[in-house]
Amino acid sequence: MGTEEERKRLKETAEIYRTEAGRVNRDINSRNLVDLMRQLNLPKGRALQLGLGDGYVAQGVADLFECLLVVEGSQEVIDEAYDPADGYQVVHSLFEDFHAQEPFDVLLGNHVLEHVDDPVAVLRQIGKSLRPGAVGLLTVPNADSLHRRIGVQMGLLKQRNELHGQDLQLGHRRVYNIGELESDVRAGGFRVIKSGGYMVKLVSNRQMADWPAELLEAIFQVSLDLPAEICSNLAVLCEYHGGH
Repeated sequence: MGTEEERKRLKETAEIYRTEAGRVNRDINSRNLVDLMRQLNLPKGRALQLGLGDGYVAQGVADLFECLLVVEGSQEVIDEAYDPADGYQVVHSLFEDFHAQEPFDVLLGNHVLEHVDDPVAVLRQIGKSLRPGAVGLLTVPNADSLHRRIGVQMGLLKQRNELHGQDLQLGHRRVYNIGELESDVRAGGFRVIKSGGYMVKLVSNRQMADWPAELLEAIFQVSLDLPAEICSNLAVLCEYHGGH
């Protein structure tokens, strides 16, 4: 897909953050990501985050690092969600075009690989801005999750990896199982340190919209000890070894 087509796609999907679906995504997925990163004891150096979203994640973890730079391809998202007072920086660029002057120690790829046209090419390009040995955290939706299995059983999905209405609204191009995620990570120039899952859903985000925050937090914490295969999201902690 060309640059102009990709920018148009980003502009269209940016609207999601202003909707009820965007609020629910923040209250569940973004909060889970912040909790996860704060528990992982990531390196304290220079961090590079792919995608700004609603800004919740960047704001929630900026204090963990010496500095945090966010690469965001949508100017509309930047205008809506970025406040320099939040303690991090943003650069307007497609991931495929980005190259840093000084290498980074940490890569945060939180729910981006399911959005991009070529995940392996993005990882290889972003790797040019990482130092050898940099630590990456990459998260994606899980195609084998419990709620997708239930969806197939109920006839709402034809197969687990089918993209449903909210996937398309969010701009997803794919969902992953754990083997597919690890394969893309390795092909992108990274060594997998460990992989796992987090959060468990029996129903959709929309159906969980009014659940108490305490309940959602409890489900998230319990999920960290459950098999990755049934969790709603997958996470890979990895180390960059590709050349520049």
